[in-house]
Amino acid sequence: MEWFPGKGDPPLRPRELENMVAQYDGEILFLDRFVGKLVGRLKKTGLFENTLLLITSDHGEAFWEHKQYGHGQTVYQEEVHIPLMVTWPRRLRSGLRVRDPVGLVDIMPTLLEAAGIPPVPCMQGRSFWKVMLGKERRREVYGETTDYDHAKLFLVRDHLKLIYELEGVLSPARSYRVRKRLLFDLRDDPGERKNLLGPKGAGNPPVREAESLQASMDRWYKTVRRPCRFYQPSEADTSKDIEDRLKALGYID
Repeated sequence: MEWFPGKGDPPLRPRELENMVAQYDGEILFLDRFVGKLVGRLKKTGLFENTLLLITSDHGEAFWEHKQYGHGQTVYQEEVHIPLMVTWPRRLRSGLRVRDPVGLVDIMPTLLEAAGIPPVPCMQGRSFWKVMLGKERRREVYGETTDYDHAKLFLVRDHLKLIYELEGVLSPARSYRVRKRLLFDLRDDPGERKNLLGPKGAGNPPVREAESLQASMDRWYKTVRRPCRFYQPSEADTSKDIEDRLKALGYID
């Protein structure tokens, strides 16, 4: 169902876009059905009460909200704000909705802590186990992506979101050159339409908040590039079958 328009291609007509969204909804329904079967099986076998089940997504999907289709090209909310559902009847209170921002990189350390396993050295993510228990609060989350020859960073703190569009791709270097800065108030502008740092932004942009977000962005950028002396990368042997599957999915050339 995914389609990436080329330069100069017009946007989809309303009926075409409606069909694309319907196919996406169909995928969600398909997944929901089999998650239901899994939960039913766990309950039937008596395993559900003591099973930690976490459901999430690797990304959202853009449907021309910001003149893009698909995913991996922007860091707007339609691509980075994803579902996260956790259930463990024996350990977690049901019906609790946590609004603290967390990221996918935080999932592994969370599951390790829940299972009583020490974290892996140099792990970038932070466990949100205590957040789910109401013993800890989170205010901000950082993320980044590279779209061919352009990179983007974002930081969300409370209701403010800072986006950097960079010149060039991400690199191990600790510095970067910003091509464009955007600041959105997700509380008043959830669709990210009004850049508070742009010429048509607010009459009095939150300068202090923007500077504080920028400082946090710099710290996060440097943190995720901090070398890990415990990690020694090595080449992995990949079978031809696995390579063919990855090619079919578009993950390798």
